[in-house]
Amino acid sequence: PDIPIRSLLASFAGISIFWALINLLPVYPLDGGQILWHALGPRRKSLTLRISMFTAIGTGMALFFWSAQALGRPEILFPIILGFMAYQNYKRLMEPTQRRPW
Repeated sequence: PDIPIRSLLASFAGISIFWALINLLPVYPLDGGQILWHALGPRRKSLTLRISMFTAIGTGMALFFWSAQALGRPEILFPIILGFMAYQNYKRLMEPTQRRPW
């Protein structure tokens, strides 16, 4: 009787670890992107956003192809989410920079 509970808890643990790893990707606005943003500083906004875009696109593609191989069918949820984040970073990168008057 306790085997289904163990299986459920193992599933929860696996999902939690997976989400934690996704959250640590250097993709802005995820936590890893916030860490990268603060590590590089505000003067390197362009570099931060470029790293974020390429990481999001690369990871999304890798998850798509990995799921197709491992699960036998491609999962599109994470590639769509990461693609949307890459697009947000692209839009932010294309915004005109505002100079401070001082």
